[in-house]
Amino acid sequence: MRTFLTILIILITTLPAIAQTNTDSLIIQQRLALDAAVDNWNEADMRNVRATFERILPLTDKPWLAHYYIAYADYNLGLNLISQQKSEEAEKFIDDAVEHLMKAIDIDTKFAEGFALLSTCYGLKINFMPIKSIYLGPRSGVAISKALSLAPDNPRIHLIDGIGKYHSPRMFGGGIDKAKPSLEKAVELYQSFKPASALLPDWGYEGPHVWLGRIAMQEERWDDAQQHFEDALAIKPNHGLVKYVLLPKLNKSRTNEQVSR
Repeated sequence: MRTFLTILIILITTLPAIAQTNTDSLIIQQRLALDAAVDNWNEADMRNVRATFERILPLTDKPWLAHYYIAYADYNLGLNLISQQKSEEAEKFIDDAVEHLMKAIDIDTKFAEGFALLSTCYGLKINFMPIKSIYLGPRSGVAISKALSLAPDNPRIHLIDGIGKYHSPRMFGGGIDKAKPSLEKAVELYQSFKPASALLPDWGYEGPHVWLGRIAMQEERWDDAQQHFEDALAIKPNHGLVKYVLLPKLNKSRTNEQVSR
């Protein structure tokens, strides 16, 4: 009888830890699956991973991460639908992303990644109804400022800050001259960045090069643009926007300049 009770106590005390370990492993597995789905721009896989994180949500003791990854899937699904000119459906995903991110930062008030992604989602919402920039713009600014104060050495936050400044009017502190330093800081930090845990977000390494390349094109610095796009492809060889849109546009711009001389 005493042996039975001892075994029962051991099971009661260890099973939750075992279950939690399995949940953590599943979060890592699905994070990697989501990154792959985004890299390949695979809408079906994004939706499947999102559904898995919804099932993980009530089981994990790190619900802020599950909320974050659901939101990150929503964010990318929204971008995918915007590229297909399906704004109404895209807006629903971005709204859902905001809802999950609000829950994430409510649970973990120092979750810098949550504040950063929330900032860019607020920015996307402005695209659907520009009049809302009156209050969404300040919300986006507060969120990214909070993220930067919590994790000033996180390159992803500088990337998101740079993208936000790129899209913001000069009168509100935006413009390419304001975006460049943030994006260049992201490039620098990504070179040595490693997440504190495999559970945490780990995306965006090619992003600063993509945006710095776009800025270089706007400034007609063709060689710099070419180098940034090549750097982006060295990190993510199948980056569709760079391979099939930006590089052909760059080559066309160069050709047009040569013809006009």
